[in-house]
Amino acid sequence: MAIVKNIDDFTFLEVNGFALEIVPADEKVGSGKYGSVTYWEVVSLEHEIERFKELGSVVYRGPMKIESDLWMCQVTDPFGNLIGLRGPFNNHRHSDS
Repeated sequence: MAIVKNIDDFTFLEVNGFALEIVPADEKVGSGKYGSVTYWEVVSLEHEIERFKELGSVVYRGPMKIESDLWMCQVTDPFGNLIGLRGPFNNHRHSDS
């Protein structure tokens, strides 16, 4: 299970002892949708998309079929960056490229 923690001026996800920091942009490191996207494997892409939307995320790309029975999408984080999600998706009517 992922835990979201807010400490001082940054947020991080803690998943089974692994922490991924989400740090606001500053004068040296910009933000936005033009960088690398880290993808997280999920059990149900449809469920996670809805969960991220409830937290205020916007779906930026996808969901789209990538291989076998797997799909991917990208959602925004609180700073406008992208988080990638990949996994099985049962609601195929929302697919795009």
